[in-house]
Amino acid sequence: MSRIVFAYLSPAFILLAGLLFVLILPFYRQHLLIDFCVIYYAMVRFSRWRFGPPVGLSSSPPAPLEINRKAGRPLREIALCEYEYIRETMAQAMNDRHLLVNYFLLITGLMIAAIGVVHSQEGMHYSPYTRPITITICLLLSLVAWIYLLKIIRLRQAWCESSVAMNRLKQFFLVNAGLSDEHPGSPFLWKSKTLPRPAKKGNLYHLSFILISFIAAVAVAFVSVLQLPPGGWQHAFWIPLLFFGHHFFLQLSAYDTFLEDKPAAPTRREQVQREPVPPPPAGQPVTPAAPILTPRQVIIHQQETVYRNFFEIQKATLQYEKFDGQLTPRVQRFNCARGHSAGILLLAPAENQFILVEQFRYPAFVFDPHKSWLIEIVAGVLEGQENPLTLVRREAFEETGYEVNNIEFLTEFFPSPGGSSERIYLFFGTVGRKLAAGGGLSSESEYLRVLPLPVAQAYELAAQGIIHDAKTLLALHLVRPRLSISS
Repeated sequence: MSRIVFAYLSPAFILLAGLLFVLILPFYRQHLLIDFCVIYYAMVRFSRWRFGPPVGLSSSPPAPLEINRKAGRPLREIALCEYEYIRETMAQAMNDRHLLVNYFLLITGLMIAAIGVVHSQEGMHYSPYTRPITITICLLLSLVAWIYLLKIIRLRQAWCESSVAMNRLKQFFLVNAGLSDEHPGSPFLWKSKTLPRPAKKGNLYHLSFILISFIAAVAVAFVSVLQLPPGGWQHAFWIPLLFFGHHFFLQLSAYDTFLEDKPAAPTRREQVQREPVPPPPAGQPVTPAAPILTPRQVIIHQQETVYRNFFEIQKATLQYEKFDGQLTPRVQRFNCARGHSAGILLLAPAENQFILVEQFRYPAFVFDPHKSWLIEIVAGVLEGQENPLTLVRREAFEETGYEVNNIEFLTEFFPSPGGSSERIYLFFGTVGRKLAAGGGLSSESEYLRVLPLPVAQAYELAAQGIIHDAKTLLALHLVRPRLSISS
């Protein structure tokens, strides 16, 4: 609701009020106040855009307490140091909030006294400047109120930032002490999931915000009364109430919007878009692209190889950072390390055919004996630091007997990231001369047949589920926009 008020209802009110009091009811003389509302709303929006978390007080935070590293203090003493640091930080934030409210009330009292002096002088002799001076003082009070509201918002954000930062420090000690967050003997009784939201209602920051917003809204309503013709407020009392409500709820919505839209300590890291991978130059190794997610903390406690033959099975005991910023308990994970691979989808442009291969796969046989002969693209396993381009050229010759022209890089991906670190590099190329029969190397126990398929038929087999090799399906999908396929 606060976002709706801040982004839509407030500008809609200003627009409708302008139309009402400028075109329909101009004799109520609210032009100056409407101009002020436009300027004030623009200032609030600019503050939201420019400062994000608005600039707060310049008071320096308390110095962190020193921990005696020589004696190797136990966890209980570290917890006491943490508590003392938090206590001083929170006490200083609360003290700054008290000072802000007191200073604003002092300024409000001085301005009210100035208004009283101006009106007392009017009783002695009439002055045409009495009303303009009073209006100016009230509008200045409203502008000063916004500055103080920004400072209160920043103090609240600083409080939340300190809380989350200290809780991460607590998590560090828990990990190094071998305790879990739910350990019954843990001296840390507060956790990130129990921290209050930055925009929580009812706390002293929020109540102070309401108080200052109320005083500023009263000042704006008083300006509306002064703008009315003599005696007009008795018949048009709803006009000051309208401006009071708009100003008051606009400022209250700013509290939620500033604190919720940009939290002081985000619990989830921002995802970044993956840039398209350009085709690698001929003869250059393919480097992995930038990750989709920003890096997260991972702590490896133990790692060992439990099986080694054609591939390795690696076992690790680790912790990793969750999306809320906390570390998981210690968990075991396994990885099948079989190296990386590369594959190429071959096209014979003159015949409009894909050059595929068909071969027996034992893991597929284990799943379903009737689906153990797979139709695939040409592929092979990289040896050491072998260039993927070199590999696909060699495999294309060994398995199909063709030389390859015009190789184009498609993508690289993890075929099974839940259990294997293997990465597959995909290419697309056209075939040239037929130099050998193909069929694989018998020395490597490869027994396959070359399978030329018309382009349209290959996509039909994929749609029917007859082709169900993942790298082949992905290559067909990526290449399809570049081809002209007739039904």
